[in-house]
Amino acid sequence: MNKFYKSKDGATAIEFTILFPLFAAVLFALFELGALFLRFNQLDQAVDKVSRVMRVNTSVRYTEPTIRRLICSELQISQKCEDRLSVELVRFSSFAQSGPKNTCAATGQAIRTPGSFSRGAKSEVMIMRVCMSFDIITPMIGVALKLGADQSGRYVAVSSTLFANEP
Repeated sequence: MNKFYKSKDGATAIEFTILFPLFAAVLFALFELGALFLRFNQLDQAVDKVSRVMRVNTSVRYTEPTIRRLICSELQISQKCEDRLSVELVRFSSFAQSGPKNTCAATGQAIRTPGSFSRGAKSEVMIMRVCMSFDIITPMIGVALKLGADQSGRYVAVSSTLFANEP
């Protein structure tokens, strides 16, 4: 029995079985975090690009489905984009009145904002809020980053932009 305790055979295998799951979890979480930040960044850039087009083309009457389609055409890593995206477009008379905080609310498969959709006229101040739900593989990332999940377990990314329509 004394010989069994002094033996070093298998020590590396035991260390490997203890440390490998932790190492794999950290590595997997880093990949997931990178993909998460990529989604947030792409959504921000798509909203920025579409709002620039809307700001200049005031003669075109954009509808919510049209804006969703434009935003989804800019996103590269989203699945079922148009089903998981909602747009809120509200007008204000000045930048000082630029509205309440985010009002996105996730319900079931699609996200709907309880706000309004108004294209606005020339020289009016507009705020556009875009909400997109997405799945993540490791739920603990969402908990660690304090991301809000909806009833179906999807997480919600929000992007907002404030602009004035061209005269």
